[in-house]
Amino acid sequence: FFYGSIALCKDPLQASVPKLLEGYKAGFALGDMESVTAYLQLYAGMAVWGCGDKLTRAGEIVRLHAKRMLQHKQVVSCKNILIHLQQATELIGLNEDVYSTF
Repeated sequence: FFYGSIALCKDPLQASVPKLLEGYKAGFALGDMESVTAYLQLYAGMAVWGCGDKLTRAGEIVRLHAKRMLQHKQVVSCKNILIHLQQATELIGLNEDVYSTF
């Protein structure tokens, strides 16, 4: 979690997005679900709102990791990132209720 916080202050936001996914993956490898949740929350918010990523791609990544969070019984964390997924689908112009698919 430390690198993402420092990079936010030092580098442009776009440089932090890939590092947030790296932190998420490292947290899963270590079993550190608190870090996984924090990195995924930051990634979802930054990818959808702040970094100029393509919304379709950001939505796909968030959906994939939301399913993974459910597999690991992290229901609250999953629902928290679904907020960003719903926003991405609405901005794209899709009329989809992402909450109903989970």
